[in-house]
Amino acid sequence: MERAALVIIIFLAVLYAVAMVVFSIAMLPFGLLPLLFLTAVGLFFAKAAKDKLGNSEDEKYNDKVEP
Repeated sequence: MERAALVIIIFLAVLYAVAMVVFSIAMLPFGLLPLLFLTAVGLFFAKAAKDKLGNSEDEKYNDKVEP
């Protein structure tokens, strides 16, 4: 259930990012700042999602806490 929610959030974030890129390119040269910001946020988001999906320690903790 948690993975499904994470996949939906990632899909919506990618959709939003694509829209921001399209509109930022349309507004060049003023769109460069949002493109840089979007790149930084995207890199942080990708790292957080990768850490969350690949962390086996969280799974062990969830197994011990939940009945």
